[in-house]
Amino acid sequence: MAEEAESYRILFVCTGNIFRSLTADVALRKLLAGDPEFHVSSAGTDDYPHIVRPYTGEYLRSKGFEIASHRRRTYAAPSTASSSSRRGWHRTSPR
Repeated sequence: MAEEAESYRILFVCTGNIFRSLTADVALRKLLAGDPEFHVSSAGTDDYPHIVRPYTGEYLRSKGFEIASHRRRTYAAPSTASSSSRRGWHRTSPR
């Protein structure tokens, strides 16, 4: 019996899920080109009905990223329960 390939769940989190985490999400999805070994998603910590600003959408589309299907979601602890690894950073974190 062949071993089942391990899959990885990657979750990008920022405040609103309308720029930083969204950008990381769509960029990595495009880079992975639909590789079934990875599940990439994003969420925001602020439970407020944020919308992707027109200039953000234009910028991402100009870079070849499609965001029409993006619906922001709020981060919840269970979202990380099945993550393969957890890493965090903040703008004050060392780079």
